[in-house]
Amino acid sequence: MATSLNNFVELSPPGTYCLNQAFLEMISPLSQIETFIEIGPGEGNVSKLLCSLGLKGIGIDFSQHATKRLAMKMQKEIEEEKYRIIYGDFSSQEFPFNVDLVFCIMVL
Repeated sequence: MATSLNNFVELSPPGTYCLNQAFLEMISPLSQIETFIEIGPGEGNVSKLLCSLGLKGIGIDFSQHATKRLAMKMQKEIEEEKYRIIYGDFSSQEFPFNVDLVFCIMVL
């Protein structure tokens, strides 16, 4: 009998929780943050966390596979216009707007 992947609990890699908490503590003094860009958001764990805190964001990734997975995870935020995804290279993007925070975490 085959086991469905839906039966498994999603676990983040070791240390991810501590890293995310440290990141939140680092940006917490910046109370004026309303918008962000995450370069290489992966599956969107940090972006989802920031959107849940009321921020609006953009995830930029040059991997089509990653942006498809990101779109699935961030579907609600995208529908609520709290988040959008750009498929491409961050260094080649032009942004006609200001953003409060630009970051990347564990991007090689």
